[in-house]
This record gives sequence, C-alpha cells and structure tokens, in this order.
Amino acid sequence: MKRYLLPSFLLLTAGLALGQQARQREYPLQRMIKSLDLTDGQVQQLKDLLEKRRTEVAPLREQLRQEAGALRELLKGTDPNPAQVGQAAIKVHELRAQLAASQEAFLESFEGILTAEQKAKLKTVQQRRRSARMTGAFRRLPL
Repeated sequence: MKRYLLPSFLLLTAGLALGQQARQREYPLQRMIKSLDLTDGQVQQLKDLLEKRRTEVAPLREQLRQEAGALRELLKGTDPNPAQVGQAAIKVHELRAQLAASQEAFLESFEGILTAEQKAKLKTVQQRRRSARMTGAFRRLPL
C-alpha cells in the first residue's frame, strides 16, 4: 500500500498544478496588453480599433465564405467551366486581398498609438512568431 502512496500523491499534485495552469491561461489580447505594457488609454484605443476592424471585415469575410463555397462547388462538378472557375477564383483572390489590406491598415493604426519602446517590443514579438512558424514548417518537412 505504501508503495503506491508516493506515486499517487505525485500524480495528484501534478494534476492539480496543470489544472491551475489551464485556468491561468491568458487570451492573446491580454498577453499583448501585458507584454507591451499598454496604458488604459491605449487599451481603449486598441479596443476601438478592433471593433472598427471587426465591423469592416465581417461583411468581407461572409462574402469570402460564400465565394469560396461557390468556387468549391464549381470545382466539384463533372466538367467545370474554366471561365466560371477563373472568375470565381479571381473574386476569392480579390476578397482575400481586401482582407489583407484591412489587416495592414489596422496594424498601421495600432502602431500609431504605441510609443517607440512599445513598437520595438512589438517588432520583437512579431519576429519571434515568424521564426516559430518557420521552425514549425521545417519540422514538418520529411528530411
């Protein structure tokens, strides 16, 4: 009986520790606010920018969803018309470009509310994310 007491205790405490970590998980926005040390005014400006972006992008996303679905349906056909497929692909491409432009405008506006020090921190975070994505991509390669 004593033989199983220590391992059981260790498993229980490890489980409790993991449970506490899961409850303490931060959302990306909270993590960014904390890591950039944004002021209350900057946080409010960021929330306003996010809400503005959300309202601008929502119709584009819906339209993209519909157009991408239409393109998939065209491609599922037994003999897809190349002209129709091309037109649908162009629409999808244009909508994605509009979404990318909206993201760039948002980032420019967001950087406009940051101090020079915060901009430097943001660039560091962005570079780390890019590096992490590339590292993950290399791991998936069959080398």
